[in-house]
Amino acid sequence: MTAARPFVYLVETMFQRILSAFSPDTTANKLLRLDWIEALQTPGCALCHMGQRKSQRYVETLLNEAVTDVDQRDTWREARGLCHWHAWMATETPHSAGSLAILYADVLRHDFEHLAALTAAALATRRWRSQRSLAQRQQGWLRAWRQQPPCPVCYLWREQERLYLHVLLDDWQEPELAHAFAASSGLCWLHTLRLIEQGKQHTHLQTVLAAQQAHLQRLQDELHEFLRKLDYRLGRHPYGREADAWRRVVTLYVGMRGGQGSEGQDGP
Repeated sequence: MTAARPFVYLVETMFQRILSAFSPDTTANKLLRLDWIEALQTPGCALCHMGQRKSQRYVETLLNEAVTDVDQRDTWREARGLCHWHAWMATETPHSAGSLAILYADVLRHDFEHLAALTAAALATRRWRSQRSLAQRQQGWLRAWRQQPPCPVCYLWREQERLYLHVLLDDWQEPELAHAFAASSGLCWLHTLRLIEQGKQHTHLQTVLAAQQAHLQRLQDELHEFLRKLDYRLGRHPYGREADAWRRVVTLYVGMRGGQGSEGQDGP
């Protein structure tokens, strides 16, 4: 098994097990559509909310299994644990201290050994060729940090996120889904862009985008109204729905607080 294979095996196995109840495909679509309808009742981007909820479940599963599974320990070590978002999520998961200590101790031991070896080599290096070889080893180590596999939980969520976007497009003609989307807050920019990327050739893409555009237009109007009421001459005019438009426009661009950022980077 190659170095990359344990990671692929882990995420594929976990993902298949998580979705094992979604059979046949029509049942899977219905369950995912119901997830959409439920999430659309919550203010903010529905996919951001589902991502946070599903990620928590993935984190719990990973912490329970990675400690005793050799392949998963290899995967964890290669990825250097979890991303910023999911690592802090893991620390807030009940009874996670022992698992995190074991898993990260393994990562720290591996990285400390590499750094110690480079430090020892630097002290012993005298000749020009040896110095050049040491520089190449250092660059290789730095490159391994920059090009490490993705966070296992991020990988799992992105795979399911694709399924959710697929269902949103495929089932758009289901009245309950379309009505729930129309009554919701719509999607953040990150998920709007991923929707476009995934559904470039889909027959329902333009219709879904039209519904998303209506959300953006409403937010823009409410933001303008909020700004208008900042005028001291309108100080006694009560705020309506536009009262939190300033916060919603921030969320539109960076995603929900504690989630993934607009560029797919980890949240604060």
